[in-house]
Amino acid sequence: MIRSKQRAMSLLLETMVGLGIFAVVILILFAVFAAVGRSNSQAREHTMARNLTREALERECSRPYALVVDVPGQVVVGNFTSNGVVSSTEFLVEVKVTELVPNERKSVVARTTWRFGNISRQVQLESFVVSI
Repeated sequence: MIRSKQRAMSLLLETMVGLGIFAVVILILFAVFAAVGRSNSQAREHTMARNLTREALERECSRPYALVVDVPGQVVVGNFTSNGVVSSTEFLVEVKVTELVPNERKSVVARTTWRFGNISRQVQLESFVVSI
């Protein structure tokens, strides 16, 4: 009888330890899923910002030399849907032009900035335009 009580207590203890380990693993998995969701959102916003920056740079560089000028910041709203939840992000796209060699070469810098939570993010691309 004492042996069966010890066995029952041992089995109960093993079960409790097993449940504790299982609970810890489940909590870790939930934390991983949350981190993956944030990473997906950051990657999606960074990709959109990079595309907006590239388009602004290409648009400005495709103009005739004399018409390549600064473009003030333009707000572009990006809407994203993830798991049925719609969110939007405001991107500020601007182009700065600096004449390096008068009437010969200009530096064109396109920059897109946005906020992810409380953190300010930016993508910047640079190219040169020359007079032919």
